[in-house]
Amino acid sequence: MKWLHPGAWAAWAVAAGVAALLLRNPLYLVLIALAAGLVWAAQRQGSQRTLLSGRGLARLGATILVFSTGLNMLFSHSGYTALWRLPPTLPYIGGPVTLEAALYGLTTGLSILAVLIVVMAFNAAVEPAELLRYLPGFLNSAGLVATIALTFAPQTQRALSEIREAQQVRGHRPRGLRDLPPLVVPLITSGLENAVGLAEAMAARGFGQSAASASATAQALRIRAGLSLSLLGLLAGMFLYGFDPSRLVPAVGLSAISGLALLGLLWWSGRGNRRSRYRNRPWRREDTFVAGLSGVLLIGLVAAYWMDPVQAVYDPYPRVTPPPFMPALGAMLLLLTVPAWMVAYSSRNEERGDKVGE
Repeated sequence: MKWLHPGAWAAWAVAAGVAALLLRNPLYLVLIALAAGLVWAAQRQGSQRTLLSGRGLARLGATILVFSTGLNMLFSHSGYTALWRLPPTLPYIGGPVTLEAALYGLTTGLSILAVLIVVMAFNAAVEPAELLRYLPGFLNSAGLVATIALTFAPQTQRALSEIREAQQVRGHRPRGLRDLPPLVVPLITSGLENAVGLAEAMAARGFGQSAASASATAQALRIRAGLSLSLLGLLAGMFLYGFDPSRLVPAVGLSAISGLALLGLLWWSGRGNRRSRYRNRPWRREDTFVAGLSGVLLIGLVAAYWMDPVQAVYDPYPRVTPPPFMPALGAMLLLLTVPAWMVAYSSRNEERGDKVGE
């Protein structure tokens, strides 16, 4: 099922994530969420790391939308279309509750939901251990932690389901907080056993047991000092431009030099990390096709946002108006569904091959 290269999936996820963050328009956000949901549904059939079912995702999405809309309605009192008024004596939330605030909160919730579905689709498509191979050396430790977390989370969910089923067979029905220990205690115990087993396996492979020499410690301190100075230089250049836009050249020069130094030090710090080498998955024409479509979508998004940001970002303030919609931009967003159709086509060919083999 996971026949695309991780790099192609990463390009798709970047394009979809940028679209969800850049296009603050509910019409476009719905298209992005539906496209990412289609890819997630195509990938989750063979994935053992899916945390949510379709119904669970619907409940989570409804919760995000309701919370985001309600929060903005309570704390933002801008807009002309008042739905009702809260007593002005209430701190922070007192005042008119407007339709404009509700639509702005709904748009924010749609953006969060779209990004979440994109992340879920990427997680279902790429194995964490496989993704770890392609991370740069300085992200090896952080990638290892993320890989463990992405692996343990669905295992914990499956363990909880098994414990709940076992308790139901024994007649246990949790009705309150007092009835939760028979479910929580076995879950914690099994989680600790898995953690201890993983720690012993990592220790047996020598992870974290290499003694650092004095020269290595001094080099690590120099690298950290260089990283701190480079980051300060990058922030100083950004601050200089924000404080005085007329000093564009020195601000850009300072930021560029500091940024290059930061990237160089990060690369240098990761050179000493030794990892096992495995045979990487070959890059195929399908990967080039998906990565190329993702690049075209990114270029189109940036161009559309630069030429007409009003069409890309919907602002219901000060009065509600229908959100604009560009058919060309909507058609470009449909490119996000291409991996789902390719997965479906590949699965159909595999089924046909299995039937012919039988």
